[in-house]
Amino acid sequence: MIVFFNHNSKKLLLLWFLFIQVSLFAQLETSKWLFSGIYNNGLPMEFNFDTLPPTLHVKNRKMNFNCANANISDHSGNLLFYTNGIWIANSTGDTMLNGNRIVQSNLPIGWINNGLSVIQGTLILPFPSDTNKFILFHNSPSYSLPNPTKPYKMFFTVIDKTQDSGKGGVISKNNILITDTIQIGELTACKHANGRDWWIFIHQFRSNLFYRILLDPQGPVIDGTQSIGTLRDKSGGSICFSPDGKWLAQYSGDTELNFYRFDRCSGQLSNYLHTQFVDHGPLGGVAFSSNSQFLYVNTPGSVYQFNMHDSDIIASQLTVAEWDSTYSPSPPFAANFFLMQLMLDGKIYIVCANSTKTFHRINYPDSLGIACNVEQHFIQLPAYNAFTIPNFPNYSLGADSGSVCDTLMLALKEPVPALKFINVFPNPANDHIKFDFPSNIRNGTLEIVDINGKIVFKEVIRSNPSQTIDVSHLLEGVYLCRLANDQSYSSRKFIITR
Repeated sequence: MIVFFNHNSKKLLLLWFLFIQVSLFAQLETSKWLFSGIYNNGLPMEFNFDTLPPTLHVKNRKMNFNCANANISDHSGNLLFYTNGIWIANSTGDTMLNGNRIVQSNLPIGWINNGLSVIQGTLILPFPSDTNKFILFHNSPSYSLPNPTKPYKMFFTVIDKTQDSGKGGVISKNNILITDTIQIGELTACKHANGRDWWIFIHQFRSNLFYRILLDPQGPVIDGTQSIGTLRDKSGGSICFSPDGKWLAQYSGDTELNFYRFDRCSGQLSNYLHTQFVDHGPLGGVAFSSNSQFLYVNTPGSVYQFNMHDSDIIASQLTVAEWDSTYSPSPPFAANFFLMQLMLDGKIYIVCANSTKTFHRINYPDSLGIACNVEQHFIQLPAYNAFTIPNFPNYSLGADSGSVCDTLMLALKEPVPALKFINVFPNPANDHIKFDFPSNIRNGTLEIVDINGKIVFKEVIRSNPSQTIDVSHLLEGVYLCRLANDQSYSSRKFIITR
């Protein structure tokens, strides 16, 4: 076991107590990073982030990893299952029940043995409203000439952790979700504003179109598409949401950096921004700081920082590191920059674009400029890491409290009794809308909230059985009416159209 100590013992002690305080509330689904040296001596390795500092272990494991890498643990940090895009392993490391080959195309033998060579080619999400089930999204190239890595389908596989005596099993496999020429890999997801469901995004190949998928208790469905941003013509980039779910960032060697505002209610992207880099390359990574203020982007030779709170985000670009020309263990294995991931310790880890015995780390991502402290080749690994890093969404993001879409009230700390309207009509409304209230309502408050969370009407309801409100001054769109008293709370959506 290798432990990464901070040389400043006082700083380490402070971080330790902060970690203890945070870990009391943290969910540890992302506490494991499994990887392996598929070249040279082939040692499988594992980072554990359920302690501070994190520890590195060499562990016996059948599965090798290439670029595709996904796993999930339970809330306490116990590993449940993992995949390399070729097959699924249970917590013991054996093939999960019915978890053998999950790719449906002819692939090189090296990929079959060592893992799918697709960046962010796998993504694991909990199934809404069923704590025993998970859904694995995955895609793979067709591998047929003349375009050997042209993607063609997106699949999902359903896993029940109670199967096979608690070791888990696949109960529905390789279901086709999208049949199209889609971007290979680059799967990402964000929690819906209701705090239960998920938005999943995948980009169409050679276009600027996103597929938007909604995962709710009924399963995944294509919610729609949106054309925004630049045309994507190559694979090899990466994509991620900010931890607060307000931004989506995307890097590609052909279009470089695109980022967008994201509406967790509607799943819509907006405020598209784009920039290019002098030293751009075909491979690169993106990651946000834990406070969502800073976006980090790396080309093979540089790490850049953008301040998302700046009035001119593009102009806020700073170079916070340049590759120091280190090789591992020797030329031509350049220990440069490739994929990034924010991990549970609040640091951003950067793997190299080659199979090397080292990688890098941003120690203080929430800090502006070089104070973020990009530490190159901070570790010497016992084996080669084949440029793999887990693809983790933010499992801990809660409901957007007070928003129109917080209809499940998951952001409330304690459940409260339901208070129901007898009727709200007409719906859709035009100039007026009528509310019928429960007969026992006393000293309640009625609010109307727009889609941005702004209260546009508020009035105390004492004992009136109904009330008609003039809404002619309100814009067309979706609104939320909220009725509350000291003991109860309820809400109802309505639409204004003209």
